[in-house]
Amino acid sequence: MRGLIVLAVAVLVLASAPTAIATPYWSPEMVRAMEEGIQPTAEPTPHEFLSWEPGRYDYMLEYDRVVTFITSLQVMDPGDPDYGGLREAEHMLDVIQTDNTSELIWVLSRYREMTGDTLYDANIQAAWAYEMNFPAYLEEGGEANTTGYYRIYNCGWAIRAEMKYREVFGDTTYLSYGDSCARYLSTHNLILTIDPFYMTVNPTVLAWAAGNLHHYGVERGNPSYLDAAALRGERVKNWANNDSTLLGKQRWAMSGGAVMWGVLNSYFQAHPESAQIWAAAMGPFMDTYSDPGNFQNAWNGWYALGHLAAGQALDDPAYLANHHALTDTLLFEDGDDDGGVPAQPADADTMDHAWIANYLAFMGLDPLLTVTPVALLDPAHAPKVSLEGNWPNPFNPNTNIIFDLPSEGRVSLVVFDVEGRLVRTLVDGTLPEGRRTVPWNGLDDGGRSVSPGVYFSRLRFGEGPPLTGKMVLVK
Repeated sequence: MRGLIVLAVAVLVLASAPTAIATPYWSPEMVRAMEEGIQPTAEPTPHEFLSWEPGRYDYMLEYDRVVTFITSLQVMDPGDPDYGGLREAEHMLDVIQTDNTSELIWVLSRYREMTGDTLYDANIQAAWAYEMNFPAYLEEGGEANTTGYYRIYNCGWAIRAEMKYREVFGDTTYLSYGDSCARYLSTHNLILTIDPFYMTVNPTVLAWAAGNLHHYGVERGNPSYLDAAALRGERVKNWANNDSTLLGKQRWAMSGGAVMWGVLNSYFQAHPESAQIWAAAMGPFMDTYSDPGNFQNAWNGWYALGHLAAGQALDDPAYLANHHALTDTLLFEDGDDDGGVPAQPADADTMDHAWIANYLAFMGLDPLLTVTPVALLDPAHAPKVSLEGNWPNPFNPNTNIIFDLPSEGRVSLVVFDVEGRLVRTLVDGTLPEGRRTVPWNGLDDGGRSVSPGVYFSRLRFGEGPPLTGKMVLVK
Protein backbone atom coordinates (compact mmCIF):
# COMPACT_ATOMS: atom_id res chain seq x y z
CA MET A 1 0.00 0.00 0.00
CA ARG A 2 2.76 2.41 0.89
CA GLY A 3 4.39 1.93 -2.50
CA LEU A 4 1.17 2.90 -4.28
CA ILE A 5 0.76 5.96 -2.09
CA VAL A 6 4.31 7.16 -2.70
CA LEU A 7 4.03 6.54 -6.43
CA ALA A 8 0.82 8.55 -6.50
CA VAL A 9 2.57 11.37 -4.64
CA ALA A 10 5.42 11.21 -7.14
CA VAL A 11 3.01 11.47 -10.08
CA LEU A 12 1.22 14.40 -8.41
CA VAL A 13 4.53 16.15 -7.79
CA LEU A 14 5.55 15.57 -11.39
CA ALA A 15 2.30 16.99 -12.72
CA SER A 16 2.18 20.04 -10.51
CA ALA A 17 5.82 21.04 -10.10
CA PRO A 18 8.36 19.58 -12.56
CA THR A 19 11.28 20.69 -10.42
CA ALA A 20 10.22 18.59 -7.41
CA ILE A 21 12.00 15.36 -8.24
CA ALA A 22 12.06 12.27 -6.07
CA THR A 23 14.29 9.22 -6.08
CA PRO A 24 11.57 6.54 -5.78
CA TYR A 25 10.86 4.05 -8.52
CA TRP A 26 10.32 5.71 -11.88
CA SER A 27 9.10 4.09 -15.05
CA PRO A 28 10.80 5.16 -18.29
CA GLU A 29 7.62 7.06 -19.18
CA MET A 30 7.75 9.06 -15.94
CA VAL A 31 11.43 9.84 -16.41
CA ARG A 32 10.92 11.01 -19.98
CA ALA A 33 8.02 13.24 -18.89
CA MET A 34 10.12 14.66 -16.10
CA GLU A 35 13.13 15.33 -18.32
CA GLU A 36 11.00 17.03 -20.94
CA GLY A 37 9.22 19.23 -18.40
CA ILE A 38 11.95 20.11 -15.94
CA GLN A 39 12.95 23.74 -15.60
CA PRO A 40 15.50 25.18 -13.16
CA THR A 41 14.03 27.03 -10.20
CA ALA A 42 16.56 29.81 -10.59
CA GLU A 43 18.85 31.18 -13.25
CA PRO A 44 21.82 28.81 -13.47
CA THR A 45 25.00 30.37 -12.22
CA PRO A 46 28.43 29.61 -13.69
CA HIS A 47 29.85 26.60 -11.95
CA GLU A 48 32.86 24.45 -12.60
CA PHE A 49 34.45 21.40 -11.12
CA LEU A 50 36.58 22.48 -8.15
CA SER A 51 40.17 21.34 -8.33
CA TRP A 52 41.39 19.94 -5.05
CA GLU A 53 42.92 22.41 -2.61
CA PRO A 54 44.27 21.04 0.70
CA GLY A 55 42.52 22.47 3.74
CA ARG A 56 39.54 23.95 1.90
CA TYR A 57 37.05 22.12 4.16
CA ASP A 58 37.01 20.55 7.62
CA TYR A 59 35.60 17.15 6.66
CA MET A 60 34.64 16.06 10.15
CA LEU A 61 32.71 19.29 10.64
CA GLU A 62 30.99 18.74 7.30
CA TYR A 63 30.08 15.15 8.26
CA ASP A 64 28.57 16.48 11.47
CA ARG A 65 26.49 18.93 9.44
CA VAL A 66 25.19 16.11 7.26
CA VAL A 67 24.14 14.19 10.38
CA THR A 68 22.33 17.23 11.77
CA PHE A 69 20.56 17.80 8.46
CA ILE A 70 19.32 14.26 7.82
CA THR A 71 18.08 13.75 11.39
CA SER A 72 16.10 16.99 11.07
CA LEU A 73 14.16 15.33 8.21
CA GLN A 74 13.54 12.01 9.97
CA VAL A 75 10.00 11.13 11.10
CA MET A 76 10.31 10.75 14.89
CA ASP A 77 6.65 10.71 15.95
CA PRO A 78 5.93 7.13 17.16
CA GLY A 79 2.29 7.58 16.19
CA ASP A 80 3.13 8.29 12.56
CA PRO A 81 2.84 5.25 10.24
CA ASP A 82 6.15 6.34 8.66
CA TYR A 83 7.90 6.49 12.05
CA GLY A 84 11.67 6.33 11.60
CA GLY A 85 11.66 6.99 7.87
CA LEU A 86 13.77 9.68 6.23
CA ARG A 87 11.96 12.34 4.23
CA GLU A 88 13.21 12.90 0.71
CA ALA A 89 14.01 16.61 0.84
CA GLU A 90 13.26 19.93 2.48
CA HIS A 91 10.53 20.60 -0.08
CA MET A 92 9.35 16.97 -0.39
CA LEU A 93 8.31 16.04 3.11
CA ASP A 94 5.62 13.57 1.96
CA VAL A 95 8.09 11.33 0.09
CA ILE A 96 9.67 8.81 2.46
CA GLN A 97 11.70 5.89 1.16
CA THR A 98 13.48 2.77 2.44
CA ASP A 99 16.73 3.44 0.56
CA ASN A 100 17.04 6.90 2.13
CA THR A 101 16.43 5.35 5.55
CA SER A 102 19.04 2.63 5.01
CA GLU A 103 21.52 5.33 4.07
CA LEU A 104 20.68 7.18 7.29
CA ILE A 105 21.41 4.04 9.34
CA TRP A 106 24.83 3.75 7.72
CA VAL A 107 25.70 7.46 8.11
CA LEU A 108 24.61 7.63 11.77
CA SER A 109 26.28 4.32 12.67
CA ARG A 110 29.51 5.53 11.11
CA TYR A 111 29.20 8.79 13.05
CA ARG A 112 28.79 6.79 16.27
CA GLU A 113 31.86 4.76 15.34
CA MET A 114 34.01 7.83 14.72
CA THR A 115 32.88 9.95 17.67
CA GLY A 116 31.42 7.60 20.30
CA ASP A 117 28.53 10.06 20.58
CA THR A 118 25.26 8.29 21.56
CA LEU A 119 23.06 11.28 20.67
CA TYR A 120 21.59 9.63 17.58
CA ASP A 121 21.16 6.06 18.83
CA ALA A 122 17.39 6.62 19.10
CA ASN A 123 17.31 7.83 15.51
CA ILE A 124 19.03 4.64 14.38
CA GLN A 125 16.53 2.44 16.21
CA ALA A 126 13.63 4.44 14.79
CA ALA A 127 15.08 3.96 11.31
CA TRP A 128 15.20 0.21 11.89
CA ALA A 129 11.53 0.29 12.90
CA TYR A 130 10.70 1.86 9.55
CA GLU A 131 12.94 -0.62 7.71
CA MET A 132 11.13 -3.57 9.28
CA ASN A 133 7.77 -2.12 8.25
CA PHE A 134 8.87 -1.39 4.69
CA PRO A 135 11.65 -3.87 3.79
CA ALA A 136 13.91 -3.18 0.85
CA TYR A 137 12.91 -6.30 -1.07
CA LEU A 138 9.24 -5.20 -1.16
CA GLU A 139 9.85 -1.71 -2.53
CA GLU A 140 8.13 -0.37 -5.65
CA GLY A 141 8.77 -1.61 -9.15
CA GLY A 142 8.25 -5.33 -8.65
CA GLU A 143 10.84 -8.03 -9.22
CA ALA A 144 10.96 -8.39 -13.01
CA ASN A 145 14.50 -8.58 -14.40
CA THR A 146 13.77 -5.65 -16.72
CA THR A 147 11.97 -3.17 -14.47
CA GLY A 148 12.89 -4.34 -10.96
CA TYR A 149 15.90 -2.13 -10.47
CA TYR A 150 14.54 -0.25 -7.45
CA ARG A 151 14.28 -3.26 -5.14
CA ILE A 152 17.80 -4.32 -6.06
CA TYR A 153 19.10 -0.80 -5.44
CA ASN A 154 17.33 -0.76 -2.06
CA CYS A 155 18.72 -4.16 -1.05
CA GLY A 156 22.24 -2.97 -1.80
CA TRP A 157 21.82 -0.13 0.66
CA ALA A 158 20.07 -2.38 3.20
CA ILE A 159 22.91 -4.88 3.50
CA ARG A 160 25.45 -2.05 3.59
CA ALA A 161 23.51 -0.51 6.52
CA GLU A 162 23.11 -3.79 8.39
CA MET A 163 26.82 -4.57 8.13
CA LYS A 164 27.87 -1.18 9.46
CA TYR A 165 25.28 -1.19 12.25
CA ARG A 166 26.29 -4.68 13.42
CA GLU A 167 29.98 -3.75 13.22
CA VAL A 168 29.52 -0.65 15.37
CA PHE A 169 26.97 -1.86 17.92
CA GLY A 170 27.72 -5.60 18.02
CA ASP A 171 23.96 -6.13 17.70
CA THR A 172 22.68 -9.02 15.53
CA THR A 173 18.99 -8.06 15.83
CA TYR A 174 18.73 -7.21 12.14
CA LEU A 175 21.04 -9.89 10.78
CA SER A 176 18.13 -11.98 9.47
CA TYR A 177 16.92 -8.89 7.58
CA GLY A 178 20.37 -8.45 6.05
CA ASP A 179 20.35 -12.10 5.00
CA SER A 180 16.91 -11.69 3.45
CA CYS A 181 18.14 -8.77 1.36
CA ALA A 182 21.29 -10.67 0.38
CA ARG A 183 19.19 -13.66 -0.69
CA TYR A 184 17.04 -11.35 -2.78
CA LEU A 185 20.16 -10.02 -4.53
CA SER A 186 21.42 -13.57 -5.06
CA THR A 187 18.18 -14.76 -6.67
CA HIS A 188 17.18 -11.69 -8.69
CA ASN A 189 18.94 -10.14 -11.62
CA LEU A 190 18.61 -7.36 -14.16
CA ILE A 191 18.93 -7.45 -17.93
CA LEU A 192 19.46 -4.88 -20.64
CA THR A 193 16.54 -3.99 -22.86
CA ILE A 194 16.17 -1.84 -25.92
CA ASP A 195 14.78 0.96 -23.75
CA PRO A 196 17.58 3.51 -23.17
CA PHE A 197 16.42 4.11 -19.61
CA TYR A 198 17.08 0.53 -18.47
CA MET A 199 20.19 0.27 -20.63
CA THR A 200 21.75 2.91 -18.37
CA VAL A 201 20.06 2.29 -15.02
CA ASN A 202 20.18 -1.52 -14.81
CA PRO A 203 23.96 -2.01 -15.10
CA THR A 204 24.73 0.82 -12.65
CA VAL A 205 22.25 -0.54 -10.10
CA LEU A 206 23.43 -4.12 -10.58
CA ALA A 207 27.06 -3.07 -10.11
CA TRP A 208 26.18 -1.29 -6.85
CA ALA A 209 24.31 -4.36 -5.61
CA ALA A 210 27.07 -6.77 -6.65
CA GLY A 211 29.77 -4.81 -4.80
CA ASN A 212 27.74 -4.77 -1.61
CA LEU A 213 26.78 -8.41 -1.96
CA HIS A 214 30.45 -9.36 -2.23
CA HIS A 215 31.36 -7.52 0.96
CA TYR A 216 28.38 -8.99 2.74
CA GLY A 217 29.34 -12.48 1.50
CA VAL A 218 32.87 -12.05 2.83
CA GLU A 219 31.57 -10.79 6.16
CA ARG A 220 29.08 -13.66 6.43
CA GLY A 221 31.40 -16.31 5.01
CA ASN A 222 28.73 -17.26 2.47
CA PRO A 223 30.05 -18.72 -0.82
CA SER A 224 26.69 -18.42 -2.59
CA TYR A 225 26.63 -14.68 -2.00
CA LEU A 226 30.19 -14.39 -3.28
CA ASP A 227 29.44 -16.44 -6.40
CA ALA A 228 26.31 -14.40 -7.16
CA ALA A 229 28.24 -11.14 -6.67
CA ALA A 230 31.03 -12.26 -9.01
CA LEU A 231 28.58 -13.35 -11.72
CA ARG A 232 26.66 -10.10 -11.60
CA GLY A 233 29.87 -8.10 -11.57
CA GLU A 234 31.09 -10.04 -14.60
CA ARG A 235 27.91 -9.22 -16.51
CA VAL A 236 28.34 -5.52 -15.83
CA LYS A 237 32.02 -5.75 -16.77
CA ASN A 238 31.07 -7.30 -20.10
CA TRP A 239 28.48 -4.58 -20.71
CA ALA A 240 31.11 -1.95 -20.04
CA ASN A 241 33.64 -3.71 -22.27
CA ASN A 242 31.11 -3.70 -25.11
CA ASP A 243 30.23 -0.05 -24.55
CA SER A 244 32.80 1.82 -22.51
CA THR A 245 30.70 5.00 -22.69
CA LEU A 246 28.61 3.43 -19.92
CA LEU A 247 31.27 4.71 -17.50
CA GLY A 248 30.35 8.28 -18.42
CA LYS A 249 26.55 8.01 -18.51
CA GLN A 250 24.01 9.02 -15.91
CA ARG A 251 20.29 8.35 -15.47
CA TRP A 252 17.82 8.38 -12.59
CA ALA A 253 19.90 8.62 -9.37
CA MET A 254 22.88 6.68 -10.78
CA SER A 255 25.97 7.36 -12.89
CA GLY A 256 28.85 5.40 -14.38
CA GLY A 257 30.96 5.78 -11.25
CA ALA A 258 28.81 3.02 -9.75
CA VAL A 259 29.99 0.69 -12.53
CA MET A 260 33.66 1.29 -11.69
CA TRP A 261 33.11 0.83 -7.95
CA GLY A 262 30.78 -2.15 -8.30
CA VAL A 263 32.83 -4.19 -10.78
CA LEU A 264 36.06 -3.62 -8.86
CA ASN A 265 34.31 -4.64 -5.64
CA SER A 266 32.68 -7.79 -7.04
CA TYR A 267 34.11 -9.53 -10.10
CA PHE A 268 37.65 -8.29 -9.60
CA GLN A 269 37.64 -9.31 -5.96
CA ALA A 270 37.44 -12.85 -7.33
CA HIS A 271 39.91 -12.07 -10.16
CA PRO A 272 42.36 -9.55 -8.68
CA GLU A 273 45.11 -10.40 -11.15
CA SER A 274 43.43 -8.35 -13.90
CA ALA A 275 41.81 -5.60 -11.82
CA GLN A 276 44.48 -3.01 -12.57
CA ILE A 277 44.36 -3.68 -16.30
CA TRP A 278 40.60 -3.22 -16.43
CA ALA A 279 40.60 -0.14 -14.20
CA ALA A 280 43.35 1.45 -16.28
CA ALA A 281 41.46 0.74 -19.50
CA MET A 282 38.06 1.91 -18.29
CA GLY A 283 39.04 4.77 -15.99
CA PRO A 284 39.52 7.34 -18.78
CA PHE A 285 35.91 6.82 -19.89
CA MET A 286 34.54 7.83 -16.49
CA ASP A 287 33.35 11.43 -16.16
CA THR A 288 35.33 13.66 -13.84
CA TYR A 289 32.42 16.07 -13.55
CA SER A 290 28.89 15.05 -14.45
CA ASP A 291 26.89 16.38 -17.36
CA PRO A 292 24.18 18.83 -16.27
CA GLY A 293 20.86 17.27 -15.32
CA ASN A 294 18.12 16.80 -12.76
CA PHE A 295 20.27 14.73 -10.36
CA GLN A 296 23.68 16.19 -11.20
CA ASN A 297 24.91 16.37 -7.63
CA ALA A 298 23.94 12.75 -7.00
CA TRP A 299 25.71 11.70 -10.19
CA ASN A 300 28.86 13.46 -9.01
CA GLY A 301 28.63 11.48 -5.78
CA TRP A 302 28.81 8.22 -7.75
CA TYR A 303 31.65 9.56 -9.87
CA ALA A 304 33.50 10.42 -6.67
CA LEU A 305 33.07 6.80 -5.52
CA GLY A 306 34.19 5.51 -8.91
CA HIS A 307 37.34 7.64 -8.93
CA LEU A 308 38.10 6.48 -5.40
CA ALA A 309 37.82 2.84 -6.47
CA ALA A 310 40.00 3.40 -9.52
CA GLY A 311 42.57 5.29 -7.46
CA GLN A 312 42.75 2.51 -4.89
CA ALA A 313 42.99 -0.23 -7.54
CA LEU A 314 45.73 1.58 -9.47
CA ASP A 315 47.41 3.32 -6.54
CA ASP A 316 46.94 6.43 -8.65
CA PRO A 317 46.96 9.82 -6.90
CA ALA A 318 45.28 11.47 -9.89
CA TYR A 319 42.08 9.46 -9.41
CA LEU A 320 42.22 9.97 -5.65
CA ALA A 321 42.60 13.71 -6.19
CA ASN A 322 39.51 13.60 -8.46
CA HIS A 323 37.56 11.94 -5.65
CA HIS A 324 38.75 14.65 -3.28
CA ALA A 325 37.81 17.42 -5.71
CA LEU A 326 34.35 15.97 -6.41
CA THR A 327 33.72 15.86 -2.67
CA ASP A 328 34.71 19.51 -2.40
CA THR A 329 32.45 20.31 -5.35
CA LEU A 330 29.47 18.73 -3.55
CA LEU A 331 30.32 20.65 -0.39
CA PHE A 332 30.34 23.84 -2.44
CA GLU A 333 26.72 23.06 -3.39
CA ASP A 334 25.71 23.31 0.29
CA GLY A 335 25.18 27.03 -0.08
CA ASP A 336 23.57 27.55 3.32
CA ASP A 337 26.01 25.30 5.23
CA ASP A 338 23.23 23.19 6.73
CA GLY A 339 24.62 19.82 5.62
CA GLY A 340 22.05 19.37 2.86
CA VAL A 341 22.73 19.27 -0.88
CA PRO A 342 20.24 20.10 -3.66
CA ALA A 343 19.65 17.80 -6.62
CA GLN A 344 21.35 20.15 -9.08
CA PRO A 345 23.35 23.38 -8.91
CA ALA A 346 20.43 25.48 -10.21
CA ASP A 347 18.18 24.52 -7.29
CA ALA A 348 17.65 26.81 -4.32
CA ASP A 349 19.23 26.16 -0.92
CA THR A 350 15.72 25.46 0.41
CA MET A 351 15.52 22.36 -1.85
CA ASP A 352 18.24 20.25 -0.24
CA HIS A 353 17.83 16.46 -0.53
CA ALA A 354 18.53 14.12 2.38
CA TRP A 355 19.64 11.23 0.17
CA ILE A 356 22.19 13.37 -1.69
CA ALA A 357 23.54 14.49 1.70
CA ASN A 358 23.88 10.78 2.54
CA TYR A 359 25.76 10.25 -0.72
CA LEU A 360 28.10 13.08 0.27
CA ALA A 361 28.81 11.45 3.63
CA PHE A 362 29.23 7.89 2.34
CA MET A 363 30.91 8.44 -1.03
CA GLY A 364 32.81 11.63 -0.36
CA LEU A 365 33.48 12.55 3.25
CA ASP A 366 33.96 9.18 4.90
CA PRO A 367 36.84 8.07 2.62
CA LEU A 368 38.59 11.39 3.27
CA LEU A 369 38.31 10.77 7.00
CA THR A 370 39.91 7.32 6.67
CA VAL A 371 42.30 7.41 3.68
CA THR A 372 45.93 8.13 4.58
CA PRO A 373 46.53 11.75 3.57
CA VAL A 374 49.82 10.93 1.85
CA ALA A 375 47.79 8.95 -0.71
CA LEU A 376 46.16 12.20 -1.75
CA LEU A 377 49.33 14.02 -2.70
CA ASP A 378 48.74 16.45 -5.51
CA PRO A 379 49.86 14.64 -8.68
CA ALA A 380 51.47 17.90 -9.80
CA HIS A 381 54.26 17.18 -7.31
CA ALA A 382 55.01 13.74 -8.75
CA PRO A 383 57.73 13.18 -11.36
CA LYS A 384 56.23 13.60 -14.81
CA VAL A 385 56.11 10.63 -17.15
CA SER A 386 54.06 10.99 -20.30
CA LEU A 387 52.55 8.47 -22.68
CA GLU A 388 52.13 10.31 -25.96
CA GLY A 389 50.23 7.50 -27.64
CA ASN A 390 51.09 5.48 -30.72
CA TRP A 391 51.71 6.32 -34.36
CA PRO A 392 50.23 5.48 -36.73
CA ASN A 393 46.82 4.93 -35.16
CA PRO A 394 44.81 3.16 -36.55
CA PHE A 395 47.52 0.81 -37.83
CA ASN A 396 48.13 -2.50 -39.59
CA PRO A 397 50.13 -4.28 -38.40
CA ASN A 398 52.96 -2.03 -37.16
CA THR A 399 52.83 0.95 -34.84
CA ASN A 400 55.17 2.81 -32.49
CA ILE A 401 54.34 3.60 -28.87
CA ILE A 402 55.91 6.88 -27.78
CA PHE A 403 56.57 7.99 -24.20
CA ASP A 404 58.86 10.28 -22.23
CA LEU A 405 60.68 9.44 -18.98
CA PRO A 406 61.70 12.10 -16.42
CA SER A 407 64.69 10.08 -15.25
CA GLU A 408 66.24 6.64 -15.45
CA GLY A 409 64.02 4.03 -13.87
CA ARG A 410 62.20 0.77 -14.15
CA VAL A 411 59.61 0.67 -16.93
CA SER A 412 56.81 -1.73 -17.74
CA LEU A 413 55.07 -1.41 -21.11
CA VAL A 414 52.42 -3.98 -21.99
CA VAL A 415 49.58 -4.40 -24.48
CA PHE A 416 46.23 -5.86 -23.44
CA ASP A 417 42.83 -6.35 -25.07
CA VAL A 418 39.39 -5.02 -24.18
CA GLU A 419 38.77 -8.05 -21.96
CA GLY A 420 41.78 -7.11 -19.83
CA ARG A 421 43.89 -10.04 -21.07
CA LEU A 422 47.62 -9.54 -21.44
CA VAL A 423 48.58 -9.66 -25.13
CA ARG A 424 52.23 -8.64 -25.29
CA THR A 425 54.95 -7.47 -22.89
CA LEU A 426 57.06 -4.94 -24.77
CA VAL A 427 59.28 -3.57 -21.99
CA ASP A 428 60.07 -4.88 -18.53
CA GLY A 429 63.31 -3.39 -17.30
CA THR A 430 65.32 -0.22 -16.69
CA LEU A 431 65.42 2.55 -19.30
CA PRO A 432 67.33 5.84 -19.31
CA GLU A 433 65.77 9.29 -19.11
CA GLY A 434 64.29 10.77 -22.25
CA ARG A 435 61.89 10.21 -25.10
CA ARG A 436 61.46 6.57 -26.10
CA THR A 437 59.82 4.83 -29.07
CA VAL A 438 58.87 1.16 -28.76
CA PRO A 439 57.49 -0.69 -31.80
CA TRP A 440 54.67 -3.24 -31.75
CA ASN A 441 54.09 -5.46 -34.74
CA GLY A 442 50.64 -6.77 -33.88
CA LEU A 443 51.89 -10.07 -32.47
CA ASP A 444 51.16 -11.54 -29.05
CA ASP A 445 53.73 -13.04 -26.68
CA GLY A 446 53.41 -16.35 -28.53
CA GLY A 447 54.33 -14.79 -31.87
CA ARG A 448 50.77 -15.03 -33.22
CA SER A 449 49.05 -12.22 -35.12
CA VAL A 450 46.21 -10.71 -33.08
CA SER A 451 42.75 -9.99 -34.47
CA PRO A 452 41.75 -6.51 -35.62
CA GLY A 453 40.14 -4.49 -32.87
CA VAL A 454 40.82 -2.17 -29.95
CA TYR A 455 43.90 -2.68 -27.78
CA PHE A 456 45.46 -0.71 -24.94
CA SER A 457 49.04 0.13 -24.09
CA ARG A 458 49.85 0.45 -20.39
CA LEU A 459 52.99 2.26 -19.26
CA ARG A 460 54.21 2.17 -15.69
CA PHE A 461 57.30 4.02 -14.48
CA GLY A 462 58.75 3.00 -11.14
CA GLU A 463 56.07 2.87 -8.44
CA GLY A 464 53.95 5.52 -10.13
CA PRO A 465 50.43 5.06 -11.47
CA PRO A 466 49.97 3.38 -14.85
CA LEU A 467 49.18 5.40 -17.96
CA THR A 468 46.95 3.93 -20.66
CA GLY A 469 46.61 4.58 -24.39
CA LYS A 470 44.02 3.28 -26.84
CA MET A 471 45.17 1.67 -30.09
CA VAL A 472 43.11 0.44 -33.06
CA LEU A 473 44.36 -2.41 -35.24
CA VAL A 474 42.50 -2.48 -38.57
CA LYS A 475 42.30 -5.08 -41.32
